[in-house]
Amino acid sequence: MGHYWLNLYTWLCDRNFTVHVINPIQSDALRKLEIRQTKTDAIDSYLIADCIRLGKYCDTNLADDDMLALRDLT
Repeated sequence: MGHYWLNLYTWLCDRNFTVHVINPIQSDALRKLEIRQTKTDAIDSYLIADCIRLGKYCDTNLADDDMLALRDLT
């Protein structure tokens, strides 16, 4: 997982938004149900929203601040 999502995640959480971090494998599984498996940002956004709407995901456990600091240090 890249680190670019972390700033957005923190910003949204600080403003009391409900945020779900899901494994891309879960949203990709929904893509495989479609006949045309095209990949665009619009389609990806729709699939992720549908995944959350249907409740077909497990929240990803995120590292705490100490663990993130240690990861940044290395």
